[in-house]
Amino acid sequence: MKKIVGIVGVLCLILGFQNCSQSSLSSEPEAGASGTPSTKVGDLESVSLVELTSNEASQWILDVESGELRYTSAQGQVSARRCLSDDDKAELKALLEGASICKSEVPADAICTMQYSPGYAILVSDSAERTALGEKLDGCGRGAIEICGVKGTAFKAFLSHLSKDINSMSCD
Repeated sequence: MKKIVGIVGVLCLILGFQNCSQSSLSSEPEAGASGTPSTKVGDLESVSLVELTSNEASQWILDVESGELRYTSAQGQVSARRCLSDDDKAELKALLEGASICKSEVPADAICTMQYSPGYAILVSDSAERTALGEKLDGCGRGAIEICGVKGTAFKAFLSHLSKDINSMSCD
């Protein structure tokens, strides 16, 4: 009886981890690197920088035209306001001008983990169309949408700069 339990245990281990050693699986693809440009960014009304705190989603909403940042709670209340400098506004407009959106391409037969990753920003167009940047539906990056190429990398760096310096910004 112990032999049967031992054999079944070993068989379960072998079958349970058979896909772990496949060398044909690549690491998580970087959205935009393997994706193809699908649409231009176009005219944006705002960029929402999503920030998750406990169970409540709050966010900084950046008005692209005016350069105003508003911290908005999940209930829609504005609790803080900041403004971009003229240089930052110009940089943001240059980053978004002519930028394209890329969607990741993951082979249909790819074996992926069930790992959801929330996005880091939401682009809102003048027609109220929302595009979540950086959101991934699984461990392979399926569904990931990014700004393509160098502009995408520069846009992430710009948002990182904003989040680090947001407390020192003012609307004077």
